[in-house]
Amino acid sequence: MNYRRLAKDWRIWLLLVVLVFALVGLAPLGGAEGLTALSFGLELEGGTLVQISPVGTTVDATGFGADNVTAVEQNVAENVEVPVRVSRGGGIGAQQATDTAQVEFRGNVSEDGAVSAVEEAGYTSEGVTDGVTTSTLNDLSDSIQLRLEDRLGAGAGLSVSVQSNLLTGEDFIVVEVPGERSQDGRVVEIIRTQGEFDIRVVTNASNDTQEQVVTGDSINRGSVSQPLQDQGNEELYTVQFELDEDGSVAFGEAMRDSGATQNPEAHPPVMYFNNEEVFRGPLNPSLAGSIEEGTWGGGGLSVTGLNNSEAQIISVALRSGALATPVEVVSSTTISARQGDRFKQYSLLIAFLSVFGVGATIYFRYRDLRIAIPTVVTGVAEVVALLGFSAVFNFNVDLAYVAGLIAVIGTGVDDLIIIADEVQESGGVESADVYRKRLKRALIVIGMAATTTIGAMLPLAYLGLGRISGFAIVTIVGVLIGVLVTRPAYGSVLRELITDRGD
Repeated sequence: MNYRRLAKDWRIWLLLVVLVFALVGLAPLGGAEGLTALSFGLELEGGTLVQISPVGTTVDATGFGADNVTAVEQNVAENVEVPVRVSRGGGIGAQQATDTAQVEFRGNVSEDGAVSAVEEAGYTSEGVTDGVTTSTLNDLSDSIQLRLEDRLGAGAGLSVSVQSNLLTGEDFIVVEVPGERSQDGRVVEIIRTQGEFDIRVVTNASNDTQEQVVTGDSINRGSVSQPLQDQGNEELYTVQFELDEDGSVAFGEAMRDSGATQNPEAHPPVMYFNNEEVFRGPLNPSLAGSIEEGTWGGGGLSVTGLNNSEAQIISVALRSGALATPVEVVSSTTISARQGDRFKQYSLLIAFLSVFGVGATIYFRYRDLRIAIPTVVTGVAEVVALLGFSAVFNFNVDLAYVAGLIAVIGTGVDDLIIIADEVQESGGVESADVYRKRLKRALIVIGMAATTTIGAMLPLAYLGLGRISGFAIVTIVGVLIGVLVTRPAYGSVLRELITDRGD
């Protein structure tokens, strides 16, 4: 073998660079647990996976004229028995001046019933969809995340995400809780159980005696803003929200009776979530004055002077009582940590058996170790490169991933046999030029096959079909690594081995 020529081959260098980056990506960061930086899915780690579908209907409507959001909500709500929220271009509750809006029915209302409610209120329906708005989905996701972190602890790996099935147009929320914390079946119960938010006021500063003012039921969930940066100081944030009419009256009376309007520092309002204090601060002098004088119109309140972390906590807490809309638990799966470890061991065993099975197949076909050994090395290189990709891009290794990995190894068998058969056509290789021509033909065939495989996998990866998407992505990445990196390198090594024999 001409090692010097092989060392100058760019295909070999490309493979080595990819492997170095993969190994660096796989190396655990300082203080990290485990032998690698890989993150494992629930099937291999143990935990609970819950898929949630929000219950609601959204109508695209026009013809509002001079009616503001509040008026539209009230007019439409008279025709149904579920809460109604309206978005006019700037999110739920936004008052942006436009004659088009999304009317969201937060409950079990048929599409025909939603359209009828809009039209009976005097507006025009332009279209209807089953589901809620993106804004509401994000609110649900944030609220569920806070509930789980509050009850289970904000441990690493707890994930709540909004996903879409592009094939059906359905939006859903996926909750993943790894480890033993989820094994008692509490996850679904926590999701369905309303969090408790309330505002109290300090009535006696000397012993911090407090009196409840309003509960979470008085907060207009749709009015709660995301943290807003203060214009004067980008390090400070504000969270805005609204109280309903009864809540506004109760808040104003409590502030006056407690002395908060006359001595704000001694009698601050205090916010609690599940009986844990999340904010304490005095009334703004302007607000205190208007409440004391009886000129405060109620409704809107702001919590100011927060850092980003505090603002996020308060924003989510304000929305985490009753969920914005009812939800349906579509599926719930729990895998014990012991079973996950067993799956992990079996997956590792199957992956390596697949690699060496490829080598054995090639050896029994050609009876030549100089073809079989590079085949095994190529298979191992593909596995390492694919695992490195997963570590770098934080792609969870689960059973779908393992299935994709095995599929990649399987397609590798076909590709390597194509290369070996092509270069040994008519019993041997007379020269390097003949080898290059045959290898080129083989790589063209492999490239066409890879294009077909990727074309078949792309719809599965794009449509968001749960675990199938993970399988498709792994297969696509693995095929690309094989076609662009490992197959050409395998061909270069095989060239040196075969042409060096002189046959």
